[in-house]
Amino acid sequence: MKITPLYPIHEQLGAAFAKKHLDWNIATEFTDAISEHHTVRNNVGIADVSYRGRYRLIGEDRAKFLHRIISNDVESLSTGEGTYATLLTHRGKIIADLSISVLEDAISIDTAPETTESLFSELDKYIIADDVELSDVTAETGAIAVHGPKSTDLVQSVLGINELAALPERYNCFREADALYDHTTVCVRTDSTGERGWTLYTAAEALGSLWEALMIEGARFNVQPIGWNALESLRIEAGVPRYGTELTDSVIPLEAELEHAIDFEKGCYIGQEIVARMKYRGHPNRLLRGIEVDPDSTSQERCGCGLAKLASIQGEGDLAVVEATLEGNIGTLERMAKIGNTNLIIKTARAYSSYAGFIEDKMEEAEIAGDSETAEEMHARAIDLYIRSEGYALKALAKSDKTFNEARTVDIDGFEKALQRLKKKDVEPLFWAAYSIARGISLQKDDPMQVIDLARVELMMQRVLELDETFYFGGAHLFYTVYYGDRAPAIGGDPEKAKEHIAHVDRINDGKFLMSKLYLARYYAYPKQDVKLYKTALQEILDAPSDIYPGEEAATSLAKSRAKRWLDQVDVLFDPEMEEGDTDE
Repeated sequence: MKITPLYPIHEQLGAAFAKKHLDWNIATEFTDAISEHHTVRNNVGIADVSYRGRYRLIGEDRAKFLHRIISNDVESLSTGEGTYATLLTHRGKIIADLSISVLEDAISIDTAPETTESLFSELDKYIIADDVELSDVTAETGAIAVHGPKSTDLVQSVLGINELAALPERYNCFREADALYDHTTVCVRTDSTGERGWTLYTAAEALGSLWEALMIEGARFNVQPIGWNALESLRIEAGVPRYGTELTDSVIPLEAELEHAIDFEKGCYIGQEIVARMKYRGHPNRLLRGIEVDPDSTSQERCGCGLAKLASIQGEGDLAVVEATLEGNIGTLERMAKIGNTNLIIKTARAYSSYAGFIEDKMEEAEIAGDSETAEEMHARAIDLYIRSEGYALKALAKSDKTFNEARTVDIDGFEKALQRLKKKDVEPLFWAAYSIARGISLQKDDPMQVIDLARVELMMQRVLELDETFYFGGAHLFYTVYYGDRAPAIGGDPEKAKEHIAHVDRINDGKFLMSKLYLARYYAYPKQDVKLYKTALQEILDAPSDIYPGEEAATSLAKSRAKRWLDQVDVLFDPEMEEGDTDE
């Protein structure tokens, strides 16, 4: 993993680290996220943001070149000024967002770590006859963010600049400090936490000295080092979107209310026609909104549109969009769940299980392609995601019955009694806990310690059936379909019982839930070696209209994707000499 120049200092301070932003090992907490959050709100905190991408643009045509490509005005900027902008596709979707600072002899660009490499390639391909040279200076420079009510006083004191407070409100106005530690420091205004803030850019070899100076001088301001977790909670609370989570290449700037990133008078730039049409002739059909959640509320309605993006993916037929939405928002949902809202905890459990399903699909594709390395990687990822899902689901159950998790470790009779105490309101976390444990067991069949838990999972799913058999398309019935259809008769397998549970799923969903046909093929026709039924069931899925189950297009698309893949496996799964319609009976 990549590390910043300040990694050794953070280690000495006892920071906790985690992999973030693709492949960066980042300090997430120095004390705890809550106290660090309040430090920025009340005093001042400093954070290492050197993992962000940094470019330097030089040449006579640098301003003109950038102006014609990105969404905001660059040519009118004077030295010491800056702006925020986006680089768009021809369809107006965000490729990257950029913070731009105009230096005397160059233009400095700051971008998200997720777009560091791709943005360089995008900009470079437009340099043809221009007198422009683009350099990636991420490795040779570093950046420290200073945020909080006392941030200006601290930065002025350390850098010897006395005019920061007088700078206009315009985004990215900045000043350069004279040589400090033999290197120039550029101080750029950045208000990404909702408090007055500054980002200090300097050479990588001077970053440690700058950090120490901020800590020493900041003692009189009660300065504290701030980790990634607190920066995220501050950003979310302030309603500032970030590329890689809320901002992706499926979002048009106006959908994220980024009008401050656009100059509507500047004329042509890439994607300008789409943005202008939405501004003057129409309106965004969706808007990114921040929400405030009552920690004492368990009502989904209180969470409102904040969960809309994750909730609406059920109606999205493009599986790539569904997967990207889950991947891009699961971290945000997880951080929101930390406030203790039961509904958000449950949504996080479901999101992790849903995302794990996509990873399992990739694992299966890799296995079929003979790519064992990728298959093993996806196998490990899926297990990890199901473990996370299980943890959140059990946490939600514990909020309903504080003794439940303890009861899981006692004898079966005690566990059954704990299950009987659960009510219908507990069905959702109970199902996701059982489902994630079951999938984890399925992925680790060779581990006898994992299989031991199967009896408890069966009891949990039986309780789901008792409380609400219709939950999640009859998900408990689908569990029993696999339970009976994926095991040998000697250890309890029974395809006929699997078929009975499939019939219940069809009854619950009026035959519109195509996953039941998928399960009929895999967990009844296959163990019965009924190749004709296997092919018929899968072909019916492929022939079904995409809107057969309105509002559940994601499940329909997933069923179609798997049906095609499983149909291609007929020769592997069945005896090639078996006539269609024959079975092994």
